[in-house]
Amino acid sequence: MTGRQKLKFKQQETAHEMELALDSFYSTLEPLEEYVGKADYYSDWDSRRQIYRKVIKDSNDTVEGFEDLFLTDLFCFKGQVRKKDDDFMKKIKVEFYKWIDATRINVDNCPERLKHFIYEISEVLEGRGEKIVSQTRELVRDTEPTPKEALGMFGQLNHLLNVGRERAEALEGKKWNDKLENEERINGNSKRGKEVLKQICQDVAPRHSDFDLYSEQKKVRGIQSNDPQQRTSFEIVQYLKNFPQNWRLDEIITQLGDYYGRGKVEEWLLIRQDALLDTDTYDNKGKLKFINNHLYRWENFNARQRFEIKKALNIKTDYSTSEEIKWVVKEFKENPKVWEIGEIENQIWLVHNSAQIRKDEIGTLIHNQQMFSEIEWTEINGILERVKLIDNIKQQARLEEGLWVLNRETGEVSEGEDWYIHNQLEKQFDKKTGYLVYVPNGMIRAKDLTETEQMEVGYKQANQTQIQQGSRPQGGGSNWGLGGTYNLYIAGSVSIISLIGLAFIK
Repeated sequence: MTGRQKLKFKQQETAHEMELALDSFYSTLEPLEEYVGKADYYSDWDSRRQIYRKVIKDSNDTVEGFEDLFLTDLFCFKGQVRKKDDDFMKKIKVEFYKWIDATRINVDNCPERLKHFIYEISEVLEGRGEKIVSQTRELVRDTEPTPKEALGMFGQLNHLLNVGRERAEALEGKKWNDKLENEERINGNSKRGKEVLKQICQDVAPRHSDFDLYSEQKKVRGIQSNDPQQRTSFEIVQYLKNFPQNWRLDEIITQLGDYYGRGKVEEWLLIRQDALLDTDTYDNKGKLKFINNHLYRWENFNARQRFEIKKALNIKTDYSTSEEIKWVVKEFKENPKVWEIGEIENQIWLVHNSAQIRKDEIGTLIHNQQMFSEIEWTEINGILERVKLIDNIKQQARLEEGLWVLNRETGEVSEGEDWYIHNQLEKQFDKKTGYLVYVPNGMIRAKDLTETEQMEVGYKQANQTQIQQGSRPQGGGSNWGLGGTYNLYIAGSVSIISLIGLAFIK
């Protein structure tokens, strides 16, 4: 074989490797999407998912089953790309960034367990991912596959090898960086997705070393974990309520600083009486060891759980730390529908729907407006107003397509766009132009809703097309003609006040 022929053979092989790597990556994301759907993390997940029915033909498995399949596929994918260089991995990273953006997952709406899974994918793509390897090997040592499971794995592997041989022949002469048939399956913006992934990784990285990827799988397999960190928040609260004398809430140093105290971190922890808190419980980087220790971060419990813990421990203080307000804001963003704003004793409060409006709920289930910054309170109000807006659109409005709308106050027009109109709104038309007159309290343009809100109200954004001149009303009449192209303008203010107008139409 000549040197030229050897080079050609190498190009064919690497092109095949890239296609296999992409396919393997998509096959890793598919069970993750099934897991997210089964876990019911997002009410509109079916509209967000990107890889559907490529390999998995039905969704009859359990949450734990799809989680197990995802972790198994991620482990295999890690082995497949173990020695690939940065240039080779770049294509796959871009596909992951696009997936993050297309699924609309972000640091605020992503559940904790999913954050750890996303972080581990990122670690694998960056050439690390030691956790998935070490914890998979540990799990395999503790369990053995049944003959049926082993036969199934062998059959699947044999099928993949046969398919791989066929594709290797089809890819003869292609380089790994040539465009492949299985690229660009995902519709998303890679730059936005990359930034969101960075935020998720920064958020979860400090806790990832303490996280067991296979904790749920161990429960299914009947493997008892002695690590207290694998207990759910619900389990911890139930145990505490039965034996409150064994627990305390305290502020503890979780990161030792230098000689001058620089870099020291203190956090509020829920601590069981047998927890280890001596100098040996800090690692060589000065971080407090949580694994195999009865220490739990206070921020990891939700508002309802923090109330139940403080009640069981007979803690009378409102707030243990000012950080708790930040946790409330974050929890509110993830699920605003369980909160509302109300007036109590002539003051404004944010109230959890499980609250009984008692003084001992202050600091957990009810929060005075004065505890929030102006920016935080404005954001909370805006989110609640959007929730009301969507509820009112769903219950009291109808969609009308291709409307020509005039805002008399600003002179701006909306040409040929879709609007939600309140059912009781009496339409008015401008005599000079024939346009529908914009009414802030009774109309909202579909385009001014976020993608999530559009899905909630059942609106599917049509592909943008050019508006022909004749579709514009002429004079004071209501006839529609034909002709050239017009720019689209925003009709009316898109401030929160005008957007929630539907709520005030009776």
